[in-house]
Amino acid sequence: MEYTKESFILASFLFGILIITIINDYYNANKSDKLIEGFKDDLIGDAMKKAFKPMLDGLKKAILDPIMKPINKIMGFFTYLGKFFTWIGDIIKCSIETIIGLPNCFIFYMFDLFIGFLTMMIKFFCSFSPALETARKTTWQIIMKIDKMVYSISGFHIVGYPKSVIKMCYKCQNVKMPKMKL
Repeated sequence: MEYTKESFILASFLFGILIITIINDYYNANKSDKLIEGFKDDLIGDAMKKAFKPMLDGLKKAILDPIMKPINKIMGFFTYLGKFFTWIGDIIKCSIETIIGLPNCFIFYMFDLFIGFLTMMIKFFCSFSPALETARKTTWQIIMKIDKMVYSISGFHIVGYPKSVIKMCYKCQNVKMPKMKL
């Protein structure tokens, strides 16, 4: 008696999977009623398509949508976890590379701190007067034009580090944390 009950449950489960697969295949087709290929151009086939379409629509809404919605959310969560751990790995890798390169790059980091402090002070004092703020921006634009001119002639920047220093000390990029989409 137990084998019959278990066989019935297994058969019902497999039949359910078959129905869900048929509905899923129907809705993943080109949406051009390719469910019944053999009856493509005859009246019986068109009548069968019209007869089965409401039933398949109802089965999709009743069975497939409630099953697929949580599955899609779970897949979205695991996709997010993959992106999150990749992001964490990139942060750790960048941190280790920065710590290892610290002895070679310390002077450049200190220079950046000094320049950043000077820039902050200049911006602070210029913020009290719109004329000074305009003069500061105009001066920076002139300096950048001169830098472009010098770079086009000599291949060397007067504002910024050479590519070798950037590659050695500033290889990490600020990557934003991935957002969860469920």
